[in-house]
Amino acid sequence: MTLEYIKDMIESRSGQVFDDNSRERHRTYLRCLYYTLAREYTNHSLQTIAKLVNRDHSTAVYGIKLFEQAYSYEPSIRELYENFISDHPHKVDKVKISSIKELNKALSTENDALKVDNIRLMLEIESLKQQLVADQIRTQ
Repeated sequence: MTLEYIKDMIESRSGQVFDDNSRERHRTYLRCLYYTLAREYTNHSLQTIAKLVNRDHSTAVYGIKLFEQAYSYEPSIRELYENFISDHPHKVDKVKISSIKELNKALSTENDALKVDNIRLMLEIESLKQQLVADQIRTQ
């Protein structure tokens, strides 16, 4: 999911553009909603998230904290958030990676675990097949 998609969805559903310099409460809350959804649905840095709406990362940090207040006191923000969540139930898995080496190691470990699971499942299937054949022989 892209940051632009999240921003466009919020703007289209709210009917308001919020990347301007307005300090109106509702537009500020829409930006808070955007920061929160962008953080939940993407792996982008706060700097990248904030830059799309002409803000800096510290404003995004504050906006994410302010979202709790917006969610509690503004029914329209709550509705926008809950509708977005229900329309997009799968959030991105957050992976903190400091290097390609770390990524390769993590993927290799996960791959090894999946191979072990695959072998276990194949053995389980083979065992079930043998049981089925034995049951068929007994019933004859």
